[in-house]
Amino acid sequence: MPQPCKRLPPAYQRRGTLDLSQNRKLLIALNLVGLVAFILFGLLFLKFAAWLRPEATVTLTLAGVLVVLLGSVLVILLHEALHGFGFWLFTRERPTRRKLLCLAGQSSRSRAAAEPASVAVSAAPDAMIWRP
Repeated sequence: MPQPCKRLPPAYQRRGTLDLSQNRKLLIALNLVGLVAFILFGLLFLKFAAWLRPEATVTLTLAGVLVVLLGSVLVILLHEALHGFGFWLFTRERPTRRKLLCLAGQSSRSRAAAEPASVAVSAAPDAMIWRP
């Protein structure tokens, strides 16, 4: 069984970086774009639901919006925690930026060539959510 990568391979070449800790404007801009997209897709979902079930009424309240936002935050935290657990499960080490970069480098290969550990760590949150 292949072992998880703990160091970047010798042939690894960095082609660029996106370090949001060094570019605060881009960090804020991306978060604002994400927030706007979240709101727009939520409204589109409500319109689609109303189109599918015109007899149903949807009331948008502050409490309802807060519940959706809190639920979204909890789902995101659970999603990322599952990635971290999967990383720990295969490496028995706490995830760090360097180790995650190494794992991401492995999973960026073609699916057929990717190591099972890399595929499992990246797919864990989806497998938990879509489990029958």
